[in-house]
Amino acid sequence: MKITPDNQSLFGLVEKAQKGQLVLPEFQRSFVWPYADVKDLLISIFKGYFIGSILLQDADSKSLPFAYRTIEGVADIASEDTVQKYILDGQQRITTLHYVLYAPQNVNLKYTSSPYRFFLNLVALMKDDLENAIYGERERDVRRLIENKELQFEKKTVPFTALTQAHWNAWQAEYMSSADDAIKPERAMEVLAWQAKLQPFFNFTVATLQIDKVKDDDADGIAEICAVFEKMNSKGVKLTVFDLLTARLYRSNIALRQLWREARQQHENISHVSDEDPDIYAIFILRIIALLRGLDVKSSTLINLSADNFETDFVVAATSLDKALARIKSTQGYGAFDTKWIPYPGTAVTLGALIHISQSERLDATSTRAIDKWYWGSVFGERYSSAVESTTTSDFRDLRDYLMGKSNDSDVLARISQDLDHKYLLNKLYSTSRSGSSVYSGVMCLSALKGARDFRIDDAITLHTLDDHHIFPKNYLAKHYKNSDLKLTDSQINCVLNRTLISDVTNRKISNKAPSIYLNDPALIDIDQREAILRHHYINADGLNAMLSDDFALFQDARANQVIIDILEKVS
Repeated sequence: MKITPDNQSLFGLVEKAQKGQLVLPEFQRSFVWPYADVKDLLISIFKGYFIGSILLQDADSKSLPFAYRTIEGVADIASEDTVQKYILDGQQRITTLHYVLYAPQNVNLKYTSSPYRFFLNLVALMKDDLENAIYGERERDVRRLIENKELQFEKKTVPFTALTQAHWNAWQAEYMSSADDAIKPERAMEVLAWQAKLQPFFNFTVATLQIDKVKDDDADGIAEICAVFEKMNSKGVKLTVFDLLTARLYRSNIALRQLWREARQQHENISHVSDEDPDIYAIFILRIIALLRGLDVKSSTLINLSADNFETDFVVAATSLDKALARIKSTQGYGAFDTKWIPYPGTAVTLGALIHISQSERLDATSTRAIDKWYWGSVFGERYSSAVESTTTSDFRDLRDYLMGKSNDSDVLARISQDLDHKYLLNKLYSTSRSGSSVYSGVMCLSALKGARDFRIDDAITLHTLDDHHIFPKNYLAKHYKNSDLKLTDSQINCVLNRTLISDVTNRKISNKAPSIYLNDPALIDIDQREAILRHHYINADGLNAMLSDDFALFQDARANQVIIDILEKVS
């Protein structure tokens, strides 16, 4: 892919957009700038500041790779014969300047309910007071100033719609001709001064990067465009492979975003988890489609997914993803009852595709046990901590062939059995203190599956607002070991073996009390039910005795053994 750097007139780019020669690929987001950003851009142009580069792509009118649309505010005048270039990055800046210079109807700035019109006060401009020189008002409030040239001349205020070169020349000529002969020399001097001040605006150039043409059937070229977009951000909005595929499928009358909206409406689990990061779960559906079609899940593959039978495949994949999420979240499944405890969201792709295979082929309980082993092995073996796309593809293909009897053995399951022994797990548990890690989340999920209950009210943790509780309170440990040769590090204090889930109220009541204190306080735990309550948190009799004697090291050893027994059972 060849990228050519250049400098082009910003006005020229806006004019091409107005003529339908410069268009947006259909995946681009809508115009979203608020008033303050528009004003800041205009001030930056007048000051000659760098406003960022514009990324363009030459368009082959005979083989356009993406569906297109004109920028917001331009009539739908573009055609395959007129389209010359796509705006890949820089839409907001070009659309903003078009908004200011051409005053399109029925287009509003962000947070406004009516169009704004922008003006330049020439008196303030001559004082270099750009903050006051440049301003915008609601169109309905300044209609008289827009329509009355004499009022503009009196206030020495020009609408930005008069600041294209041809319109500006006409405005100046009318300003001169409307004056008495006695003051024309004075006005001529004013016009010359204004012209000098406006030259940086009229002559403003912007750095452009131009990508060569890519034909519709050039899969590698389109994949390269996809790679560029995945590394780009525009005003904090990252464009994804889902956006790109939306434009690709649009030409085949497939409304991908509508399919995604329907999936969220129809599937409760997808709707719930995708509230925070909707596009990643939309991409998960595309990955399941790719797996079930026998493809890999790389972005370069997803952007070239065929439109053939796509809508049917999307529905199947969405249903499979929802089933995977239901199993991950359920306390009868994998225990991530709160979205934040999902160890690896990306495992839902492999899981969803495997569930589809298992159910469509009507496989027996052996397949369920194999899938369970793969899931827990992935969580505690941290299989999806890197190279997620390649791991997803290889895991699915390996397990698919094993489940369907095409292979007598599974390399993935064999590796899990080999790697996840007692020694590995002991080291992993002791070294895990980061709450976002899969091992940490996995332990919390296991606690939920074990039926963990709040210490104080002996009620299921899934029914309460929870805190990530230090069993040996953090402040207690820091104080207790302060003058000891066994001074603890933050990692030791925050180790997952010292953490569990209890209600936020109970956590605050325990505060910094020693375990031997709060475990003997009837207001904090039912003494008669103490052993039963703690057992659900992987604290057996040895662990309880260690807590009653405030022996942190012995407690961790006892708890580690209990957690490891459960993990090994799940991956056996």
